[in-house]
Amino acid sequence: MSAALVPDAEVAGLLAGFRDAAAHHEAGHVVLADLYHEPVEEVAVWYVRTRRWVGPDEWSVTGRTLTSPADPAVGLLVAVAGVEAEALRTGRPARRLRAANPGDLRLVADYGRRTDLSEDDARHEARALLHDHWGAVEAVADALSHTGRLTGRDLARIL
Repeated sequence: MSAALVPDAEVAGLLAGFRDAAAHHEAGHVVLADLYHEPVEEVAVWYVRTRRWVGPDEWSVTGRTLTSPADPAVGLLVAVAGVEAEALRTGRPARRLRAANPGDLRLVADYGRRTDLSEDDARHEARALLHDHWGAVEAVADALSHTGRLTGRDLARIL
């Protein structure tokens, strides 16, 4: 990754809630992967700036978790865990958050085709596991919010 793109303090303040939600989303993926002993290579959240021809630039926050579960059922659980963690953190309905996560939707569809576990059952199970391990989600999200990037070695120290 190249040099970090950081908005000015005022914009960063406005985006703080979005960064927190993104960190919890990615932490959900990490914690579920860890529960199933799937290695996570890296997890990151970062700012994205969209330049406008007219008017101010538009800023957002996005994230990525690098893991590749071999078992499709585990892959499905890990894929749905991000939105479920974000929903638990923000109180927003998970169904409203799904459309904003096209990468997760692709993984859910891919893993879902290769397992008998239904998406609804995976979401229910992921949500229950995240609830039971919320302290781990908070620990990963807090570290990720502050650093922007955690390696597998960093995660091993946290979890």
